[in-house]
Amino acid sequence: MRDEPWDHEAQPVPVDDRVIRVCDFCTRASAATAFVTRKAIIAITPTGQTEVWAEPWAACETCAAFIRNRSPHLLMDRAVALARHPVTGGPLDRPTRRILRREHIKPLFTKFFQAEPSEHHHQGGNA
Repeated sequence: MRDEPWDHEAQPVPVDDRVIRVCDFCTRASAATAFVTRKAIIAITPTGQTEVWAEPWAACETCAAFIRNRSPHLLMDRAVALARHPVTGGPLDRPTRRILRREHIKPLFTKFFQAEPSEHHHQGGNA
């Protein structure tokens, strides 16, 4: 939301070939499809910030299969197993994976499934 008027009309640009489509669920660079939710997903972070997810969610073929089959636990297992340490890039230790699943992934993915996702079939152009 902006209070002041826009200084120009929106000017979309073509997708750059360097763009890497990443799966929003497992973070693998192989997004193949997208899902939209019937309802926006809203969460309050521990610091009190409001986060809103209302855009299509990119999914690789493996994660998409879990979503189509309504298998949230398999989707969570994959996301946790493939998660990497933000500094070292290495795998997470078991206690960190448990915390990640319990405090971040499970609440978000549960809300995702409750928001009634459906596969988004993009017509023409880039997804």
